[in-house]
Amino acid sequence: MGTLLELGPAENVELIQIMEEENLKLATSKGFKAVFTTNTSDLTQQVCDDLLSYKVLGDHQVNSWIAPDGSRPFAPAPNSQRAVTTVKLI
Repeated sequence: MGTLLELGPAENVELIQIMEEENLKLATSKGFKAVFTTNTSDLTQQVCDDLLSYKVLGDHQVNSWIAPDGSRPFAPAPNSQRAVTTVKLI
């Protein structure tokens, strides 16, 4: 998900929360039983976990990931960069 660079931090949080809530509404209207996501953004991780009560299934440091070919395409990423996989039953 993305927002506008011109928006301030509070507006970005609000916009991301609205978009995540719309995802849940759409999934519900389509008859889905859950929403499954992997987030690499600190903001979407916090919105899903803290505000929308998604359940964390996995939390992985991206620079340690090894591709099937043995390469490490995300090796330059900072140690703080995480990929968090979550699910929300609806």
